[in-house]
Amino acid sequence: MKKLFFLALSIGISLSPVLADEDSGNTEIDLTRKSEFYFGVKSSNVDSATYKNTMQMRHSLFINNLIQNTKYFHFPLSSTFSGKTAELGFRKRHSGLYQSLFTLSGGSYANTGMSTIESSSSSMTLSSTTINFSSLNYNPIDKVTLSTGKLSYIGTLFFLHDHSVKPLKNLGLDFGFDIVGNQINSTQNLSINNGTPTIYQRSYKNTDGFVNIVIGPSYVISLLNKHKINLSYQMLQSVASPKAGYEEHIVTFTNFGTMILPSDIKFKGSQSTENKGHRFALAYSFFLTENFSIRLGYAKTESTYTIKDSTLKGQLNLLSLLTGSGSTNLIASMLPAFGPYPSNKDSRTDLSLEFVYNY
Repeated sequence: MKKLFFLALSIGISLSPVLADEDSGNTEIDLTRKSEFYFGVKSSNVDSATYKNTMQMRHSLFINNLIQNTKYFHFPLSSTFSGKTAELGFRKRHSGLYQSLFTLSGGSYANTGMSTIESSSSSMTLSSTTINFSSLNYNPIDKVTLSTGKLSYIGTLFFLHDHSVKPLKNLGLDFGFDIVGNQINSTQNLSINNGTPTIYQRSYKNTDGFVNIVIGPSYVISLLNKHKINLSYQMLQSVASPKAGYEEHIVTFTNFGTMILPSDIKFKGSQSTENKGHRFALAYSFFLTENFSIRLGYAKTESTYTIKDSTLKGQLNLLSLLTGSGSTNLIASMLPAFGPYPSNKDSRTDLSLEFVYNY
């Protein structure tokens, strides 16, 4: 994406003197005067790291589980969501040197065809006999929703605004912050009949959030008196992550002949998430009048979400109480997750249509 930005930038700088030629009889858009308020709708596709981290959160109990002679792995087979995002923005050009951009956006995205692979195993030793238990399951998920929200401030410094070379006047440096929050809600209902009919219900709820520092180059191209192109490439690095909650709730009803045995298990905890990535954005504006324009946009964001710490606690392997290491296993189940913590890639593509009032 960095190469794409600089390729578009070089093309824009080379064409802007031609397309904005004042001798053509057209008047160039006065970028130093224009401020704007806009409303936009985006078609968004998200390969969600929040969802992948949710499904793999119990991997952070790997060491705890080993102490209890237990292993557990859970992997999503799909992690892509799609939906609409709404955005409000206000851009103020304070002077030729500096402008501010405030944005508020949010959306809800769904995928109804998701599934996971789940593997678990455990063992216990009685006297000299070792007994092993294992399972491998394919789990279709009934419903998963991803909700996101973002509040952003980006300042742009046009450090060459008074340069004698005209195409360099609108080369800027963006810097600011994003406040981002994501939430996953998932439900799963299964009826299993492997000789012992079981009704199985599972739900997930997980939230992550962080404050990103944003910095990178940007460029604005004015074309005649009707068109404007905005380019930007921004690097993202989280500097704060409030503790966010994770909960996994499993309820089963197993039929043994005339008996129904219920089971209710909860995994709960909080965690902090680190985000590091980059974003490329390209937008084209067409001015219908001096004050109204329509803007089409494309943006691609790629990041890595890494869980940094977690208070998640495991469940005691009840069979371990029958062995001589039962007390050790009891302590292991009461301690927070030792790790390793999940880390996954997040990729987001937005196609936007914005209605802009310029003044």
